[in-house]
Amino acid sequence: MEPTRPEVIRGIPVFKALKILRGGCLRRGRGQFYSLSQRTPELAQFWSHSWRTSPLLKYRCVLYLNNGLPAFFVGILFSLTAACLYIAGILPATAVREGVDCVWCTPAGALGYLVGLLIWKRRKKVFLDVACIDQTNQKRKAEGLVSMGAFLKSSESLLVLWDLTYTCDYVGRKANLVVCPVSVGVVLLFGHFALALFHLLFMILPVPAAPADFWPVGVIIVVGLCFPSYTALAYIALEHTRSIDKIHRQVQNFTMEHASAACCAMQHVTRGGQPILCDRVIISRCITSWFGSLQSFEDNVRSQVREVLVHQLTYNTFTYSRLVQLTAPALFFKLDRLAHSVVRDGKLPVDQVLTIIDDWLIFLPTLFLIHLQLTYRLRGCCGTKLKQLLASFLVVLVGIFSYVVVAAGEAVCLFLIEDIALARLVTVLVLLPLALFVWWRVPRPEKALT
Repeated sequence: MEPTRPEVIRGIPVFKALKILRGGCLRRGRGQFYSLSQRTPELAQFWSHSWRTSPLLKYRCVLYLNNGLPAFFVGILFSLTAACLYIAGILPATAVREGVDCVWCTPAGALGYLVGLLIWKRRKKVFLDVACIDQTNQKRKAEGLVSMGAFLKSSESLLVLWDLTYTCDYVGRKANLVVCPVSVGVVLLFGHFALALFHLLFMILPVPAAPADFWPVGVIIVVGLCFPSYTALAYIALEHTRSIDKIHRQVQNFTMEHASAACCAMQHVTRGGQPILCDRVIISRCITSWFGSLQSFEDNVRSQVREVLVHQLTYNTFTYSRLVQLTAPALFFKLDRLAHSVVRDGKLPVDQVLTIIDDWLIFLPTLFLIHLQLTYRLRGCCGTKLKQLLASFLVVLVGIFSYVVVAAGEAVCLFLIEDIALARLVTVLVLLPLALFVWWRVPRPEKALT
């Protein structure tokens, strides 16, 4: 677990690693990235990935894991700033839709999230093989491969970007293991921007602004807007749950015999015809020195690593906090209505605050959890593209039905209770225990792996 030389241990700042992945250059021009890494005694994280996975797919996943939370707060900051500027009279009122004159918070929040996602620079140093191991000098490359144990020892955690081509080379050597399927970033980012697009369109369409007039015209418009974006989201979520199933079977049947490295696909010859060392042979020797034998390592992957994989996928993939971040566009949209009401009435409307709590923090995260559970249940029925598309329609229909039920319940409360704030409070008090029950009793999609 010691490096061949202390200077072999190198790290690269996250924002530079993201640029490499964004450029999609992991398969070409590899030698140019070694100079971007720096000597360091400690690494925040060791990124383990498959060379055969799309760099863009890995980029989206790592981008969300590192910049998703900062982007979430930047989006809220932009949206709140727009609300304050509108209330102060700096931003003008618009007449995009009758009854709502403030339309600044939703686009500002969406812009802020995008800016935070792309501009935020995480400077913690991580291990990315294409940058931290010299890919052109065969001697230094061999030193780096032999020192993999030292890289892991110097890292606070090991991030595994898992997909069907991953070979489990290092997952047994780090206690602080983070497993994340590469499709997670696509699901969460697409879901966020699909919801943002939904609210932007909803904002400019002739939807009744008054709660009492929302049914049924507003519901019909919402239903119509749901199909394009949410069918695509359901389709992507189905792809994710199917890949999780395949990953689990892959771990159960893992053997080093079926593992391969990028050099193997190149027949151990560079484009110029020069022979190169086989990474797989070197790694296999390292694994033998760590575990005593390849068989011991394979047993470790099938038992301990499988347990960690199931735990990570069950509890750390689609958490409540991530679903709240995903549904942030609902908050931006509600802030537009809140700012409009403050200017109109000269006071903070309690019913609007309760609506934000109701929609953003209770109903939408719970609805997405139910959707994820449903996509996992339907994964076995999606053998063809057509069947997967039909299953996506079914998921969207279930979501629409849930929305209609909740909207009808709110309309009944507003009809029976004249005080709008009190009616909203009753809705929150009814939905909150129901949501808590769902989060407690409804298993995560990945829980079925156990």
